[in-house]
Amino acid sequence: MKFYSGSYLFPFTWEQVATGYWQKYSQHKSKHIISEDVLSRQVIEGKLFTKRLINKSVNYAEKVVNRLTRNRDKKTWVIEESIVDPVTKTMITYTRNIGHRDLAVVEEKCVYKVNPEKTGEVVQDKSAWIYSDQMFFGKFIQNIVYQNFKRRAGKSSGELQSVLTKLFTVEPIDPATSNTSIVPLLKEHGIKGKAIRATKGVVHKTPKL
Repeated sequence: MKFYSGSYLFPFTWEQVATGYWQKYSQHKSKHIISEDVLSRQVIEGKLFTKRLINKSVNYAEKVVNRLTRNRDKKTWVIEESIVDPVTKTMITYTRNIGHRDLAVVEEKCVYKVNPEKTGEVVQDKSAWIYSDQMFFGKFIQNIVYQNFKRRAGKSSGELQSVLTKLFTVEPIDPATSNTSIVPLLKEHGIKGKAIRATKGVVHKTPKL
């Protein structure tokens, strides 16, 4: 069995991360994700429990394994279960593959929590267990899947980072490059008074029910 452990820091509040997480695939337009479906979602004792089915195209490691086993599948399925606790401000996700389990099993756990050193940031602790029961290629499969997971781990967190940036970061306007010919409507001569008079006229003409 191979074990992976790593951490990632998001410069966003826990509420923003917990909100943006659900838009990761749609906002980032991940090419390897084919579809995502919510199988169940319920609130138990104030915690949100969600189970999703994710269909994705096979990655590099899976393609190599497919060649060894003469498997022609071009896509696979993953189950993701999550628990969101707004009181303790923790979000835990469990992901495991349900396709190709006869070749290799990958189980991932991610914990999102407020950075104890800075409340405006979130720490993601990611762990993964990878193992294969293949008699002849077991160790080779474990190694190649592990190396691929390790390479993808930072990229996956980076995809969420880009989604959070897109959703919650407002880019400052540079006065030097902004269009100075655009004038706020209410600052135009007499327009504010005309708007007020027009509003009063509409109110007076509105029939009483």
